[in-house]
Amino acid sequence: MNKDAAFHMGKKLSNWSKDIVVCTNGNQLLNEEQKRSFAKNGIQVMEEKIDELIGENGKLQKIRFSSGEEILREGGLVTVGLKQSSPFAESLGCVMSENGGIKTDGLGRTSIPGIYASGDATISTPSQLIMAAGEGNKVGAMIVSDLIDESFKL
Repeated sequence: MNKDAAFHMGKKLSNWSKDIVVCTNGNQLLNEEQKRSFAKNGIQVMEEKIDELIGENGKLQKIRFSSGEEILREGGLVTVGLKQSSPFAESLGCVMSENGGIKTDGLGRTSIPGIYASGDATISTPSQLIMAAGEGNKVGAMIVSDLIDESFKL
């Protein structure tokens, strides 16, 4: 998870619940200013390594940390880091973004003329089918537009 994502998600979840604990599993994902902002808004931060998620029938009940401390929880969200499954785009010379996706101009054009990317390949939006489909549609329209423009070059 990138460091800004932990702060972003904690803030957004505060709209759903006032009982939030951000657990970083031993990673230092928040700076002091972000921790103060969370504390001011009633969001607890646990930076200790998680030892075990405890529950029954698929329902979370507690989180046990490496120190043995446990906190009661009725649910949780987990974030994952995404990465390209193949170095294909890099092998073509495409510039990659900081988060590991193919960097585009927002309309799907990569750093290599004639190569376009969208959806999960860009790792620029939440990984959701509907968002990837919408982005693919936008990029498809851009490809058609670029091909037409190429036909009318002076």
